Amino acid sequence: DSRCLDGFNNVLSEYRFEQIHHITDLYCGAGRRIIFGLPQIQPFSRHEDVERLGYTGIKGFAAEPVRRLCIMLCETSFSASRLQKIFTDAFLGAPYEVAVSFPGSKPVLNDKLHFMPSVRPQLIYGSTACIHDGNSFLFHQCIAAGIPQLIISDSSYERMWNAAAAERYGFGLYLPERNLSMETVYEKYRSLLSDDIFAEQAEAF
Repeated sequence: DSRCLDGFNNVLSEYRFEQIHHITDLYCGAGRRIIFGLPQIQPFSRHEDVERLGYTGIKGFAAEPVRRLCIMLCETSFSASRLQKIFTDAFLGAPYEVAVSFPGSKPVLNDKLHFMPSVRPQLIYGSTACIHDGNSFLFHQCIAAGIPQLIISDSSYERMWNAAAAERYGFGLYLPERNLSMETVYEKYRSLLSDDIFAEQAEAF
């Protein structure tokens, strides 16, 4: 979408430079290209001049392991009330902390189930697993923290790409957002924890 260049073009305009209307034009003029992640997750042709810098983790949040599940959705087609019911039905009464945030969520503490009004990515570090929507920020936080992830994705490029990578390389599972329910999210989460390969692959990556 050309709108993602709006901020960049505002700066160009202030300095009376020509506007850029296509991302490919911006790439062609770049003197240096930086990408985060391993080649398996973010592949580029060997002919591309790309420098890899590892993962975009949060410095200083290498936390001790704790029995906690993080559920963080930044984008979703589900209403806040429907998501609250799904996650309450699935995880209320769990013997571990469950931290949940999604668009429109209100702060509620019910036993060990904690609904939060905004995403707190630092909670990912030290958690047992993370359920998220497949956006690249949370995807890379989970990899940097070395924890398995369950990705609830729609069919958009970024989210679907990350979901496919998680399944392909064995550090996570994918649940189509259209199939999201109390039963499906809990079943996928149990599958994620029942096989040590997911934790081992997450730590390896």
